[in-house]
Amino acid sequence: MRRAVIIGGVVLTALVVGAVVLWARRTPVPVPPSAPPPEEPAPAATRSIEEEVRDNILGQPIGEHTVAALGLPDTLVRRIGDRVIRESYQDRFHAVYHDAAASVARPAPPPAVGEHDASGEVRIVRPESRTDVPAPEGRPELRGFRAPILDGSDEAWFFEVPAQAVDVPGGDDIVAEHLATDGLVSTLDRLLEAFPALDSMEPPERTSRMRAVGLPTDLLAFFGIDARAPRLRDQIADARFAFAPTAAGFRVATESGEHEIDTVRLQLTRGTYWKGPGAGGSIDVARQLVEKLSDAAFIVSVEERFAESLNALAERWPVGKSMTIFAEDLIVAQWAQDNGKPGFVVSGDRPPEVMTLAPRYASRRSDGSVFVPGETFLLEGLSAAGLTVVQSPLLFQGGNLMPVLDPATGERVLLIGEAEIARNTALGLSEEQVIEAFTVEFGVDRCVVLPSVSFHIDYEVTLRAVDGRLVAFVNDTDAAMRMVLDLGLHALVRQRVLDESTARAASEALRSGDAQGYVERVAGHVYALAVERHQFPLSVAEGFAVDAIDSPVGNLQRYLVALDMAVAASLPEAEQTLNPNTRAYLGTFPRTAADRASLHETLRAQGWEVVAVPSLAAEERSLTAINGVHDRSRYLMPAYGGFYAALDDLAAAAFRARLGPDVEVIPILCGETQRRNGAVHCAVSVLPRP
Repeated sequence: MRRAVIIGGVVLTALVVGAVVLWARRTPVPVPPSAPPPEEPAPAATRSIEEEVRDNILGQPIGEHTVAALGLPDTLVRRIGDRVIRESYQDRFHAVYHDAAASVARPAPPPAVGEHDASGEVRIVRPESRTDVPAPEGRPELRGFRAPILDGSDEAWFFEVPAQAVDVPGGDDIVAEHLATDGLVSTLDRLLEAFPALDSMEPPERTSRMRAVGLPTDLLAFFGIDARAPRLRDQIADARFAFAPTAAGFRVATESGEHEIDTVRLQLTRGTYWKGPGAGGSIDVARQLVEKLSDAAFIVSVEERFAESLNALAERWPVGKSMTIFAEDLIVAQWAQDNGKPGFVVSGDRPPEVMTLAPRYASRRSDGSVFVPGETFLLEGLSAAGLTVVQSPLLFQGGNLMPVLDPATGERVLLIGEAEIARNTALGLSEEQVIEAFTVEFGVDRCVVLPSVSFHIDYEVTLRAVDGRLVAFVNDTDAAMRMVLDLGLHALVRQRVLDESTARAASEALRSGDAQGYVERVAGHVYALAVERHQFPLSVAEGFAVDAIDSPVGNLQRYLVALDMAVAASLPEAEQTLNPNTRAYLGTFPRTAADRASLHETLRAQGWEVVAVPSLAAEERSLTAINGVHDRSRYLMPAYGGFYAALDDLAAAAFRARLGPDVEVIPILCGETQRRNGAVHCAVSVLPRP
């Protein structure tokens, strides 16, 4: 799962199984399934669910310390907490059970279609195996950890406190407790004050000891501190931050339609279809891209056990240029966008060289970065095969970085999600220093920080230069919600949850802008389905599928999210406090809407046009048209297909209306990928044509 934000191992005790809660009001509005209120009023000092979730996030262990030591901003923690509340609630109360009325078996998926003899070469490459992977997936105990890959593969970086730390007892506590809040230089000063003998060691030994307690020693040079000098303490008073690029002349490739696609880099999770063509799993996304991008080469990383079956399948695809399959020892996830950002190195009169900038280590999560070995070490295989890959000392996830070119000003601008700032302040940089570092490292003129409304900003905005100005396409959540609610009526009538007259009245209410009228007519009937088991019957979900590759459960769950959104918008704030579980869940929606509006205002403040597209960013229940890829003549738009194909059509029409006839909008079916909290941009790293 790409972007799981539910806290591993944390149980939100307040979200317990209960009954549907209804209450009387002048115009009754049913609310989603939830736990009943306690029989006796809770004490005034009892923490709210939001407070419990916040404490659970900050209390997650990192070695002997916790996430709280990372100094995450309160606003970021609150937004993470809202996602936790939504996902926890939906996992509990939007679950589906197999009832007696459900079909015994789903129809078989359709046979593979649209496959042809390949004209380009398909081959398997097996990179040299790595036997020294430092740790399994997890949060590094030591803050300064850097993956030993590429040119730094011989360097000693520690994931956990090693034996070398015995000479600096408690030094890891100093680093963990002060690095994020006091900064790198101040923490170094504190460390040397506590252990004066450290400064008199030979430089290589001293560096090893500092790394053994978690200090990111590679960042000291940007403060003018020479780790090879006899003494470090003498340099601290004159320390000044000035970031230097890892690759001189590197300029990240902009993603606003300036470049042709030369090579598409993918990471696939299997070697065969999940359900079949059209279902939108990783293989299906790859097939569609091969069909649509006949002028591009493909580089595909996959786990070794899937390489041969993928090769056999790909040989029947219309590969126009070439496909190279890299068979990897470690687990490979789908999200190629996150472990590297491509661009050009410009040096003198030489032609630009395409290069990929890799992070300190590939990671997941925004509540403390989790090291992902497979996505980290597969970059070495790509490098050995001839791609230029360089490792940055900065920590980042590519889906939260969006470089664009503003044609009105000529500026190269890097949009950054706020979580990427927090990743690097945790390494001892200030927010201003992080922004300077990204500006220099990625070769842009300036950075714009966006709130983490979704896990990554590529679920909230895609930008393109149109008619001499930059246009930001963003989610029109209300339009998407209304379309989902309207489409759901057909399924509910088909499954006899609603009669036709009620459905007709609800549809008319929607068209007149009366979402509360829809809720009053429909929500009680829907939520009542979950009264007995606190889950929804599969037989009802089956009405939300129109063909064999559709996901009845996923489709019903998307409808339930849209219905919950409508309920949240229909309830006065005072009434949302009746039940703590319902209040906490429904309360996340207006906060997220306000965050989204703030993001849109930030885009407008840059002088950019903002265009709303019917699209729903709702974690694993998303129906996104935003998470796509631009080249000079095309927009590869994520589409869900099946039951929600009409929403895809509405989104595509919105893009075409603003992009004009010179840009082809190409839907890429990725329903299964969206059910894993990703889409096209998440799954693709595009190497531009020089």
